[in-house]
Amino acid sequence: AEDFVARIGGDEFVVLTRGNDSHGELAALADRIVRTMHQPVNYEGHECRFGVSIGIASECGTDLDGRQLLINADIALYRAKARGRKCYEFFSDALQAEVVHTKRLADEILNGLERDEFVAYYQPQFDANTLDVVGVEALARWRHPTEGIKTPDCFIPIAEELNVMATIDKLILEQSLAALGRWDAMGLVVPRASVNVSLRRLHDEELITSLRRLDITPGRVSFELVESIYLDDSDDTVSWNIDQIKELGIDV
Repeated sequence: AEDFVARIGGDEFVVLTRGNDSHGELAALADRIVRTMHQPVNYEGHECRFGVSIGIASECGTDLDGRQLLINADIALYRAKARGRKCYEFFSDALQAEVVHTKRLADEILNGLERDEFVAYYQPQFDANTLDVVGVEALARWRHPTEGIKTPDCFIPIAEELNVMATIDKLILEQSLAALGRWDAMGLVVPRASVNVSLRRLHDEELITSLRRLDITPGRVSFELVESIYLDDSDDTVSWNIDQIKELGIDV
């Protein structure tokens, strides 16, 4: 009866509870909310179920910063969603340090794009019988100014959140085409370059227009759809782009 509940956004709510609540009691409250919200609701003849994620922040004392408490709870909520939803997470100093690290990394990625620090490394592909080079796979690397070469696992998750993976895909493709041209001029036989394509790139309505400008020779390039892509037949833009990519002579 002493608690306060507010709706602060479309589907965001805040519960303010005062007293000597321990972590255990707060966890029990969060668990009860999760379980109760998951109960089915009938709406216009349909049975609907809802998932809920909860971030918890608590402070003791008389001089409390309400705004910071909300920020801390939101940080914890972000982690709860990342864990797969339908769960709760407590704010902690370690979690805050992780958020600060993520923010720093995000800034460095954006600066790295401006400074052309993202480059293609090439992994040869061989014919198993003749050992002839049949192509190369272009792999994105980050030439970090202080930490050296960084592999995709160090930057792709943050790059996806920043919506810049399509930009990195485009850079790697352009670098691969330039490399094919250099190898041809040197007399090196590299029949094809294979590059990864993110889901964000496949959603780009201008993708085919930009690919046509590159004047790609049919058969010289193939696109690998990364594992995170889920091809939904109802996604018209993705399906259309894949069909048009094949029309341009680019293998998928």
